[in-house]
Formats: sequence, C-alpha cells, structure tokens
Amino acid sequence: DKQAVMALNQLSRMAAVAEIGMDAPQWFSVATEGISLMKEVTDRAATLFLEKTQAVNHQAGKAMKLMMVMTLANILVIAGIVWFISRSIINRINQLVSVAEQISQGDWSVRVKETGMDELGVLSQAFNRMSEKVGKLVEELNFQKFALDEHAIVSATDVKGNIIYAKDKFLSISGFSMEELKGKKHRNVKSDEMT
Repeated sequence: DKQAVMALNQLSRMAAVAEIGMDAPQWFSVATEGISLMKEVTDRAATLFLEKTQAVNHQAGKAMKLMMVMTLANILVIAGIVWFISRSIINRINQLVSVAEQISQGDWSVRVKETGMDELGVLSQAFNRMSEKVGKLVEELNFQKFALDEHAIVSATDVKGNIIYAKDKFLSISGFSMEELKGKKHRNVKSDEMT
C-alpha cells in the first residue's frame, strides 16, 4: 500500500535524525511519532489482511454454494435416470407377466411387444417363439383329442379294475352316465354294441 511505504520512509528519516544528536524531549517526540507511524502501518496491514481474508471467505462461500447446487443437480439427474431406467424395466417385465397370464388362460395368440435388443428384448422374442410353438402344439393336441373323442371307445380303470374315467363315445355306446359307471367293473357294463 502506498501510504504504508510513505510512513516507513518517514520513519527511516526520523531514525536518521535521531542519530545526529537531539535532546531527550525532542528524541522522545520523534520516537513517539515513529511508534505512532509503526502502529498506523501495522493497523493498515491488519485491515488489508482482514479485507482480503473476508473477500477470500466470501468467494469460498460462493464456490461452496455453487458446488452444493451442482452436486444436488447431479444427484437429481442421476436419480431421474435411475427412475426412468427402472420404470422401463419394470414396465417390460409387467408386460411379460401380463402376457404369461393371458397364455395361462388359454389365449395363445397374445405376443409380447419386442422392444430393444437388450436382455429383456431377447427374452421377449424367445417368449413369443415359445408361445407360438406351444400354441401350435396345443392346437394339434386338441385336434387329436377331438378325433379320439369322436371315434375311440376309451375307459380307464384303477388297479382294482374299477372304472374311473370313460370317453363320451364309451358312455354313448354303453348307455350309462359317468356317474353310473364310476367304480364299476367292465364285466358289469353290457350293451348291444358291446356284445
């Protein structure tokens, strides 16, 4: 600071005067003035230091607030991304569950919307292929069952020979209902077509 340099120069001149020879009151006056100037310089330096410290603290506070805001913003952005990804995965899994429920109720025509080539997309594609193949097998099996029901005379017995099941054709030829046949032996069942 310019003022402090001027005070130091004046103090130096006063010290030079003190060496030339002065009487005590004059010397005391010069020394006191020097001490006052030194105190003024010290006070000024302390004030400047305090002002600089406060300015640095203010800047540090602003920087800290900015960092906190940036950190919070990053946390919110990351939380948003995590929420979006998790919702996307959950929605796709829920769709798989819904289609599986429909298939379990016999609707083999439903398909999972294939989205993406990630693991869930590959799983969806495999699920659709499986559903299509099983649907065709069930259709074929139903056709074979229908053919058997129309033409086969079939009954099933337990280990003791008691009837536990009979196809419609068997019931029609025997003239009995399933309730009437259940628990009876085949030798007790007679009809004109069976003799």
